[in-house]
Amino acid sequence: LLGADSGRDRFGIRPDSISVISINAATGQAVNIGLPRNLQHVGFVAGSPMLKIYPNGWNCGFECLINAIYKDVEDNHADAYPDAKAHGSTPGTEATREAVEYVTGLTIQSYVLVDMSSFKELIDALGGIDINVKQRLPIGGQLDDLSDVQGWIEAGQQHMDGNTALWYARSRHSTSDYDRMSRQHEVEQAVLSQVDPATILTRFQAIASAGKKMVRTDIPSSMLSQYVDLAGKARTLGIKELSLVPPAIDVIHPNFTAIHEMVKKSFVTDGTKE
Repeated sequence: LLGADSGRDRFGIRPDSISVISINAATGQAVNIGLPRNLQHVGFVAGSPMLKIYPNGWNCGFECLINAIYKDVEDNHADAYPDAKAHGSTPGTEATREAVEYVTGLTIQSYVLVDMSSFKELIDALGGIDINVKQRLPIGGQLDDLSDVQGWIEAGQQHMDGNTALWYARSRHSTSDYDRMSRQHEVEQAVLSQVDPATILTRFQAIASAGKKMVRTDIPSSMLSQYVDLAGKARTLGIKELSLVPPAIDVIHPNFTAIHEMVKKSFVTDGTKE
Protein backbone atom coordinates (compact mmCIF):
# COMPACT_ATOMS: atom_id res chain seq x y z
CA LEU A 1 0.00 0.00 0.00
CA LEU A 2 1.67 3.18 -1.25
CA GLY A 3 0.47 6.62 -0.24
CA ALA A 4 1.78 9.07 -2.84
CA ASP A 5 1.53 12.81 -2.39
CA SER A 6 1.69 14.42 -5.83
CA GLY A 7 0.33 17.87 -5.05
CA ARG A 8 1.16 21.06 -6.93
CA ASP A 9 3.96 21.86 -4.44
CA ARG A 10 5.75 18.58 -5.17
CA PHE A 11 8.10 17.51 -7.96
CA GLY A 12 7.09 14.05 -9.12
CA ILE A 13 5.80 11.22 -6.95
CA ARG A 14 7.49 9.83 -3.87
CA PRO A 15 5.44 7.33 -1.86
CA ASP A 16 5.85 8.83 1.60
CA SER A 17 3.62 6.15 3.11
CA ILE A 18 4.67 2.52 2.54
CA SER A 19 2.84 -0.36 4.18
CA VAL A 20 2.35 -4.06 3.60
CA ILE A 21 -1.06 -5.44 4.48
CA SER A 22 -0.62 -9.18 5.00
CA ILE A 23 -3.93 -11.07 5.21
CA ASN A 24 -4.52 -14.69 6.13
CA ALA A 25 -6.55 -15.98 3.17
CA ALA A 26 -8.55 -18.37 5.36
CA THR A 27 -9.36 -16.30 8.44
CA GLY A 28 -8.92 -12.68 7.36
CA GLN A 29 -6.45 -12.04 10.22
CA ALA A 30 -4.40 -9.06 9.03
CA VAL A 31 -1.15 -7.33 9.93
CA ASN A 32 -0.30 -3.82 8.74
CA ILE A 33 3.50 -3.57 8.44
CA GLY A 34 4.67 0.03 8.22
CA LEU A 35 7.99 0.87 6.56
CA PRO A 36 9.62 4.25 7.23
CA ARG A 37 10.13 6.39 4.14
CA ASN A 38 13.70 7.20 5.26
CA LEU A 39 14.95 3.58 5.35
CA GLN A 40 18.47 3.38 3.86
CA HIS A 41 20.77 0.67 2.41
CA VAL A 42 17.83 -1.23 0.95
CA GLY A 43 18.46 -4.08 -1.48
CA PHE A 44 16.32 -5.78 -4.12
CA VAL A 45 15.11 -9.38 -4.27
CA ALA A 46 16.84 -11.96 -6.45
CA GLY A 47 15.82 -11.63 -10.08
CA SER A 48 15.12 -7.91 -9.87
CA PRO A 49 16.41 -5.94 -12.88
CA MET A 50 17.50 -3.29 -10.37
CA LEU A 51 20.37 -5.53 -9.31
CA LYS A 52 22.05 -4.91 -12.68
CA ILE A 53 21.75 -1.17 -12.14
CA TYR A 54 22.48 -1.12 -8.41
CA PRO A 55 24.38 -4.36 -7.67
CA ASN A 56 25.18 -3.15 -4.15
CA GLY A 57 21.64 -2.06 -3.46
CA TRP A 58 20.10 1.37 -3.05
CA ASN A 59 22.77 2.73 -0.74
CA CYS A 60 24.08 6.19 -1.62
CA GLY A 61 23.25 7.60 1.80
CA PHE A 62 20.61 10.22 2.56
CA GLU A 63 19.75 10.63 -1.13
CA CYS A 64 18.86 6.94 -1.38
CA LEU A 65 15.88 6.62 0.94
CA ILE A 66 13.42 3.85 0.11
CA ASN A 67 10.72 6.34 -0.94
CA ALA A 68 13.03 7.80 -3.61
CA ILE A 69 13.25 4.52 -5.56
CA TYR A 70 9.94 5.19 -7.29
CA LYS A 71 10.96 8.51 -8.83
CA ASP A 72 14.51 7.39 -9.70
CA VAL A 73 13.22 4.42 -11.68
CA GLU A 74 10.43 6.40 -13.36
CA ASP A 75 12.92 9.08 -14.44
CA ASN A 76 16.00 7.03 -15.26
CA HIS A 77 15.36 3.29 -15.50
CA ALA A 78 11.82 2.78 -16.78
CA ASP A 79 13.17 0.56 -19.57
CA ALA A 80 14.13 -2.02 -16.95
CA TYR A 81 10.41 -2.85 -16.60
CA PRO A 82 9.08 -2.92 -20.19
CA ASP A 83 5.96 -4.94 -19.27
CA ALA A 84 4.91 -2.98 -16.19
CA LYS A 85 2.24 -0.86 -17.88
CA ALA A 86 0.69 -3.84 -19.65
CA HIS A 87 0.24 -5.51 -16.25
CA GLY A 88 -1.45 -2.52 -14.64
CA SER A 89 1.64 -1.20 -12.92
CA THR A 90 4.53 1.24 -13.42
CA PRO A 91 8.32 0.79 -13.38
CA GLY A 92 8.58 2.80 -10.15
CA THR A 93 5.95 0.64 -8.48
CA GLU A 94 7.65 -2.59 -9.52
CA ALA A 95 11.07 -1.49 -8.25
CA THR A 96 9.54 -0.33 -4.96
CA ARG A 97 7.71 -3.67 -4.66
CA GLU A 98 11.00 -5.56 -5.08
CA ALA A 99 12.68 -3.36 -2.44
CA VAL A 100 9.80 -3.92 0.01
CA GLU A 101 10.01 -7.67 -0.61
CA TYR A 102 13.72 -7.50 0.25
CA VAL A 103 13.02 -5.57 3.46
CA THR A 104 10.14 -7.73 4.72
CA GLY A 105 11.03 -11.16 3.32
CA LEU A 106 7.49 -11.41 1.92
CA THR A 107 6.21 -11.94 -1.61
CA ILE A 108 3.91 -9.06 -2.57
CA GLN A 109 1.02 -10.31 -4.74
CA SER A 110 -0.66 -6.97 -5.41
CA TYR A 111 -0.16 -3.26 -4.91
CA VAL A 112 -2.49 -0.35 -4.29
CA LEU A 113 -1.23 3.20 -4.83
CA VAL A 114 -3.34 5.88 -3.19
CA ASP A 115 -3.08 9.51 -4.30
CA MET A 116 -3.25 11.31 -0.96
CA SER A 117 -4.49 14.53 -2.56
CA SER A 118 -7.53 12.61 -3.84
CA PHE A 119 -7.84 10.76 -0.54
CA LYS A 120 -9.39 13.87 0.99
CA GLU A 121 -12.20 13.63 -1.58
CA LEU A 122 -12.92 10.08 -0.42
CA ILE A 123 -13.12 11.17 3.23
CA ASP A 124 -15.47 14.00 2.28
CA ALA A 125 -17.59 11.51 0.32
CA LEU A 126 -17.75 9.30 3.42
CA GLY A 127 -18.94 12.23 5.53
CA GLY A 128 -15.67 12.67 7.43
CA ILE A 129 -13.86 10.60 10.06
CA ASP A 130 -13.47 10.81 13.83
CA ILE A 131 -9.98 10.87 15.35
CA ASN A 132 -8.68 11.62 18.84
CA VAL A 133 -5.87 14.13 18.22
CA LYS A 134 -2.96 13.82 20.66
CA GLN A 135 -1.31 17.19 20.01
CA ARG A 136 -2.04 20.45 18.19
CA LEU A 137 -0.89 20.34 14.54
CA PRO A 138 -0.73 23.00 11.80
CA ILE A 139 -2.73 22.93 8.59
CA GLY A 140 -0.39 24.00 5.81
CA GLY A 141 2.82 25.83 6.54
CA GLN A 142 6.15 25.35 4.81
CA LEU A 143 8.17 27.95 6.73
CA ASP A 144 10.04 27.12 9.93
CA ASP A 145 8.36 29.93 11.85
CA LEU A 146 4.90 28.68 10.76
CA SER A 147 3.97 32.19 9.62
CA ASP A 148 2.21 30.73 6.56
CA VAL A 149 0.01 28.28 8.51
CA GLN A 150 -3.59 28.20 7.26
CA GLY A 151 -5.08 26.94 10.51
CA TRP A 152 -4.69 24.41 13.32
CA ILE A 153 -5.93 20.95 14.22
CA GLU A 154 -6.62 21.18 17.94
CA ALA A 155 -5.95 18.37 20.42
CA GLY A 156 -8.94 16.28 21.46
CA GLN A 157 -11.70 14.35 19.74
CA GLN A 158 -12.22 15.76 16.24
CA HIS A 159 -14.59 15.06 13.36
CA MET A 160 -12.39 15.72 10.32
CA ASP A 161 -13.28 16.59 6.77
CA GLY A 162 -10.97 15.45 3.97
CA ASN A 163 -8.63 18.46 4.02
CA THR A 164 -8.16 18.28 7.79
CA ALA A 165 -7.55 14.52 7.69
CA LEU A 166 -4.99 14.94 4.91
CA TRP A 167 -3.04 17.53 6.91
CA TYR A 168 -3.33 15.41 10.05
CA ALA A 169 -1.65 12.60 8.11
CA ARG A 170 1.02 14.68 6.36
CA SER A 171 1.98 17.40 8.92
CA ARG A 172 5.70 17.35 9.79
CA HIS A 173 6.11 20.44 12.00
CA SER A 174 7.07 19.66 15.63
CA THR A 175 6.77 15.89 15.05
CA SER A 176 8.95 13.12 13.58
CA ASP A 177 8.51 10.99 10.47
CA TYR A 178 7.55 8.14 12.79
CA ASP A 179 4.80 10.21 14.43
CA ARG A 180 3.61 10.95 10.90
CA MET A 181 3.53 7.23 10.05
CA SER A 182 1.48 6.58 13.16
CA ARG A 183 -1.02 9.28 12.21
CA GLN A 184 -1.28 7.91 8.67
CA HIS A 185 -2.18 4.52 10.13
CA GLU A 186 -4.75 6.21 12.37
CA VAL A 187 -6.42 7.72 9.30
CA GLU A 188 -6.36 4.35 7.49
CA GLN A 189 -7.86 2.61 10.51
CA ALA A 190 -10.51 5.31 10.93
CA VAL A 191 -11.66 4.87 7.34
CA LEU A 192 -11.77 1.07 7.71
CA SER A 193 -13.55 1.06 11.05
CA GLN A 194 -16.03 3.88 10.48
CA VAL A 195 -17.34 3.04 7.02
CA ASP A 196 -20.60 1.11 7.10
CA PRO A 197 -22.86 -0.32 4.36
CA ALA A 198 -25.45 2.43 4.81
CA THR A 199 -22.82 5.10 4.16
CA ILE A 200 -21.62 3.29 1.04
CA LEU A 201 -25.17 3.04 -0.32
CA THR A 202 -26.23 6.61 0.41
CA ARG A 203 -23.00 8.18 -0.84
CA PHE A 204 -22.14 5.66 -3.54
CA GLN A 205 -21.69 8.07 -6.48
CA ALA A 206 -19.40 10.43 -4.58
CA ILE A 207 -17.36 7.54 -3.18
CA ALA A 208 -17.04 5.91 -6.61
CA SER A 209 -15.95 9.20 -8.18
CA ALA A 210 -13.30 9.80 -5.51
CA GLY A 211 -12.07 6.22 -5.71
CA LYS A 212 -11.62 6.33 -9.47
CA LYS A 213 -9.26 9.29 -9.18
CA MET A 214 -7.55 8.07 -6.02
CA VAL A 215 -6.52 4.47 -6.56
CA ARG A 216 -4.21 2.65 -8.93
CA THR A 217 -3.86 -1.11 -8.52
CA ASP A 218 -2.98 -4.35 -10.27
CA ILE A 219 -5.49 -6.44 -8.31
CA PRO A 220 -7.28 -8.60 -10.93
CA SER A 221 -10.98 -7.79 -11.22
CA SER A 222 -11.72 -11.50 -10.71
CA MET A 223 -10.18 -11.24 -7.22
CA LEU A 224 -12.03 -8.13 -6.04
CA SER A 225 -14.93 -9.98 -4.41
CA GLN A 226 -12.49 -12.16 -2.43
CA TYR A 227 -10.52 -9.08 -1.32
CA VAL A 228 -13.74 -7.39 -0.20
CA ASP A 229 -14.72 -10.50 1.77
CA LEU A 230 -11.28 -10.63 3.42
CA ALA A 231 -11.46 -6.92 4.21
CA GLY A 232 -14.74 -7.49 6.04
CA LYS A 233 -13.19 -10.29 8.09
CA ALA A 234 -10.11 -8.18 8.84
CA ARG A 235 -12.29 -5.34 10.02
CA THR A 236 -14.13 -7.67 12.40
CA LEU A 237 -10.96 -9.25 13.80
CA GLY A 238 -8.98 -6.02 13.96
CA ILE A 239 -5.72 -5.27 12.16
CA LYS A 240 -2.46 -5.79 14.04
CA GLU A 241 0.24 -3.15 13.65
CA LEU A 242 3.97 -3.67 13.13
CA SER A 243 5.92 -0.44 12.65
CA LEU A 244 9.51 -0.92 11.51
CA VAL A 245 10.80 2.23 13.19
CA PRO A 246 13.43 3.18 15.78
CA PRO A 247 14.30 2.02 18.35
CA ALA A 248 13.15 -1.38 17.07
CA ILE A 249 15.27 -0.97 13.93
CA ASP A 250 18.16 1.20 12.74
CA VAL A 251 16.91 3.02 9.64
CA ILE A 252 20.43 3.92 8.47
CA HIS A 253 22.01 0.47 8.82
CA PRO A 254 19.06 -1.95 9.06
CA ASN A 255 19.50 -5.58 10.11
CA PHE A 256 17.25 -7.20 7.51
CA THR A 257 17.56 -10.68 9.02
CA ALA A 258 16.19 -9.31 12.30
CA ILE A 259 13.42 -7.47 10.41
CA HIS A 260 12.37 -10.72 8.70
CA GLU A 261 12.07 -12.34 12.14
CA MET A 262 9.98 -9.42 13.42
CA VAL A 263 7.66 -9.83 10.43
CA LYS A 264 7.31 -13.59 11.02
CA LYS A 265 6.52 -13.07 14.71
CA SER A 266 3.83 -10.52 13.84
CA PHE A 267 1.81 -13.31 12.22
CA VAL A 268 1.65 -15.33 15.45
CA THR A 269 -1.75 -15.12 17.16
CA ASP A 270 -2.54 -16.91 20.43
CA GLY A 271 0.49 -19.14 20.02
CA THR A 272 -0.32 -20.32 16.50
CA LYS A 273 1.22 -19.19 13.25
CA GLU A 274 -1.12 -17.53 10.77
